[in-house]
Amino acid sequence: MADADVDSLKSRLADISGSFIDEWLRIHADYPGTLWHYTNAQGLLGILQNNELWFSDASFLNDASEMSYAVELTEKLVAERLKVESVTPLEKEYLESFLKSIISHRDNIKDYAFVNPSFVCCFCEEADSLHLWRAYSDHGRGYSIGLYLDHIIRKLAPIRLAERAVHNDRLVETWHYFRPFLCKVIYQEEEQQRIINRLLDMLVQAIKDAPAEFPSGDVNNIHKMIVTSRLFRLFYLCLVCFKHPTFKDEREWRLIYAPDFFREDKDPGSASIAELHYRPSGSYFVPYLKVDVSREIEVEHEGSKVKMKKLVFETIFSGPGLDERLARASFNAYALRNGYLGFNVGMRPSKVPLRSL
Repeated sequence: MADADVDSLKSRLADISGSFIDEWLRIHADYPGTLWHYTNAQGLLGILQNNELWFSDASFLNDASEMSYAVELTEKLVAERLKVESVTPLEKEYLESFLKSIISHRDNIKDYAFVNPSFVCCFCEEADSLHLWRAYSDHGRGYSIGLYLDHIIRKLAPIRLAERAVHNDRLVETWHYFRPFLCKVIYQEEEQQRIINRLLDMLVQAIKDAPAEFPSGDVNNIHKMIVTSRLFRLFYLCLVCFKHPTFKDEREWRLIYAPDFFREDKDPGSASIAELHYRPSGSYFVPYLKVDVSREIEVEHEGSKVKMKKLVFETIFSGPGLDERLARASFNAYALRNGYLGFNVGMRPSKVPLRSL
């Protein structure tokens, strides 16, 4: 097999990737100026004390089908295509190979949750939602924080994590790279199907245009490995941004650190080293990343320059289960004593007519 054949295939797949990603980015480009993060008092205090947001492993999020829903949808769509009389044996072979790769990924996650993990920080478009108060803020006894999203996005940068394992009594360290991006969670099944079908259409069309670049044969040949790995990189975007339609009322957006599958080199470049932390949640140890989102400004104080912290959010709603005045007073007291500029934030009470949750 000539290197030129492989290079030609990679070039064709690069065109598919570029087209798909351009369309994907347009879906997620128009994000609101403010997005809301529901949390309890401990979560709010953690943001204030450490100037950090936590990105949790997506395998441990509230949706039991997280990281598998898109696989099951794709299984269904590929099965439908394979029944169509016009599908050629070559198209069938590559569609089945792609499907096999994503099913294998899903099964690996079930056995070991950290295969190609993504780390997620969740937001929503609704500032004052009964459903979200109940689900994410200690049954309404918490806070909904309106964050300066543009500032946070500017603070995010590529990272690398070390994976450590013991082989032959030796500690082996492998680096994995992650890149941040913002996505709008897609709940509508018609839209989900359109996106997956678009990816499958691109593969089928590429085979029709240049069948010689997609040789038939052993599923382990280099061409199939290249095709399935490149398609999986694109499919992964759907994997972390599709949710079951029953969650549609959350109107969620996500900041995600996803595996940087497109990184061809091993030079760390601008990717800083990050540490993986663990927190207890129920009966599990949840892996998460800490990401610095601090803001500082210098102000004049008695003839000297003094650094003060600025809040990373513009306003807060106190939950319907809280006493509004006590919530505002306790927050302002903490902020004033801990060096925050403009500490008297516009905290507003929830308008949800439910005071005992």
